[in-house]
Amino acid sequence: MCFQGEIDAREDSFRATAEAGQLLLDREHYASEEVKEKLVVLASEKTSLLSMWEERRILYEQCMDLQLFYRDTEQADTWMAKQEVSAFTFVSS
Repeated sequence: MCFQGEIDAREDSFRATAEAGQLLLDREHYASEEVKEKLVVLASEKTSLLSMWEERRILYEQCMDLQLFYRDTEQADTWMAKQEVSAFTFVSS
């Protein structure tokens, strides 16, 4: 789906940001504590995003299945109505 493509397209950006943050930590940057906090937030938010997307994907699939079910039942109902008319006509003759 298109939303998964958006997330995948930004994977390099997530990775580059995490690597840059880790490099700052490895070099013992003066703001290492803040960088560490931001990396934790980044990882947490990404996990949350992926989880939310998975929930939405499942919901979208369920909605699609429901719409297909409605279509199929409508077709079956139309077919049965035609068969009913044919049967009635046959019995009446």
